[in-house]
Amino acid sequence: MNRPLGSAADALLAMAARGGTQLFVLTVTLVATRYLSPGDVGVFALATVFITVVRNLLYAGPAEFLLKTPDADRDEADCLAAMMVTALLASAAVAGLAAGLFVTSGAEDVAWLMLILAPSNLVAALTSWSEALLLRGHRLQAFYAAAVVTELASAIAAITLLLAGWQLGALVVQVYPRMTLPFITNALLLPWPRLRRPEAAGRHAAAALVRQPLWRGGSRGGFGV
Repeated sequence: MNRPLGSAADALLAMAARGGTQLFVLTVTLVATRYLSPGDVGVFALATVFITVVRNLLYAGPAEFLLKTPDADRDEADCLAAMMVTALLASAAVAGLAAGLFVTSGAEDVAWLMLILAPSNLVAALTSWSEALLLRGHRLQAFYAAAVVTELASAIAAITLLLAGWQLGALVVQVYPRMTLPFITNALLLPWPRLRRPEAAGRHAAAALVRQPLWRGGSRGGFGV
């Protein structure tokens, strides 16, 4: 296949994959509004706002740097360390904010959900790193196939749990496989980078964090988080 046709096929694949994943999220949202009270929907939406902010930092900060760096062999391990540090610090901030909600307001439900969802940021760091490597290696078919399969499996799990009466727990439970499945798939397709000594990794992670454009971001959105 020549390059123009290949680029057109990649664009169509991206459109189909993104459209399919958004359709899955929309389906879960519609089913959730049928089985959840408006209060439960609001609680989940408020709790996931803070988690979504962290995801923006991961996907549009270190991941974007990894996509654009001229020396991926040198920087891939540094970016992984930077992502994990970012996820740890941001998750600690989310936990602190949740603790503040416990003390200063009556939003205990929101605070509990924030604490339950905060560790998912660590999995999201691994996933965003592996996805950046796939995209950098022009493994577009693998990337979009993993995205579609993950969204479909998560949607089926969430809808099944909603029908089984799990209510808000159904949306919470599906967050973790939604983050974990693509990383497992990507890990099977990618060689792991050579890790640095701990002290060197710390220095390079700090330097990589400084270089990241953390203020830019995007989100998968919806009830999938």
